[in-house]
Amino acid sequence: MKILFTGASSFTGFWFVKELSEAGHEVHTVFTQMDINGYEGLRKERVKLVTSFSSPFFSIKFGDKNFLNLLENGKYDILCHHASFAEDYKSEQFNLLNAVNQNNNNVPEIFSILRAQSLSVLLTGSYFEKEEGLFSNKQEISLYSLSKTITFQIFKKYSEIYKVNLGKFVIPNPFGPYQDYRFTSYLFKTWKGNKVAVINTPNYIRDNIHVSLLAKMYIGFVDKLVGNSKLFLKINPSGYIESQKSFAERFAREVQKRTGLECLIKTRSNHIMNEPFILSNKTYVDGISLPWNEEKAWNDLVLFCQKYI
Repeated sequence: MKILFTGASSFTGFWFVKELSEAGHEVHTVFTQMDINGYEGLRKERVKLVTSFSSPFFSIKFGDKNFLNLLENGKYDILCHHASFAEDYKSEQFNLLNAVNQNNNNVPEIFSILRAQSLSVLLTGSYFEKEEGLFSNKQEISLYSLSKTITFQIFKKYSEIYKVNLGKFVIPNPFGPYQDYRFTSYLFKTWKGNKVAVINTPNYIRDNIHVSLLAKMYIGFVDKLVGNSKLFLKINPSGYIESQKSFAERFAREVQKRTGLECLIKTRSNHIMNEPFILSNKTYVDGISLPWNEEKAWNDLVLFCQKYI
């Protein structure tokens, strides 16, 4: 298939494009910056790699004139809208209106083109959104999650108006190589420095999933969505549903047997977060049938940590 993909500079976007390309699809990626040098750190590394296995287009923003021209004339099979406004996504200062505007720029024109060319559209969602997750969040967790929910509602309505196939791929909490500094990065950096890692929220239940496994699921969902007779499809892939303490212990075992590091952990009383106690997705993922190798995923992650952290 020929795919137009937004958000390829992100951690998960990078992996989705990588797997789509390796599966034989022709992927065209759009970037907002003028060139690779407009990016920094790990994001720059991801963009360098993405441009080696996709056809990149720079200085294009979702919904702008150049984007509409590319969508209309590119002869694509599907639009994968993975990008979303995420600046200060954890802050109360998150710009909700700007996020909604950027995520949905010129959506009517986009759906008009999609209908005219019989294209499908795949939107990436998050298990932080209202009504998502195994126990269905009853309220928005943050302004960022609200922006994602509103974006989905807008896409869903225009899908119904224009009779365009819409898919929603809801991601839990991915981890893996080329991720920006997050929980696993903290753990590895602490152990590498021969220190004890402190888990502040040990009993909170989260759904952590290898990004390589998540990407395999994404490919399968793209294949299922294109040409499907149903107007709307959704999938909520799940990984390790367990407490953060249990996940840290799991990660410690995998790191220890590959590096010999001591990988010590201690917990503190639960820090109260403005988030649900349990956050998880719904769909069990059988990695063996995809196929996907869990040992290789752990090997790749530890090698990445040794090189970059």
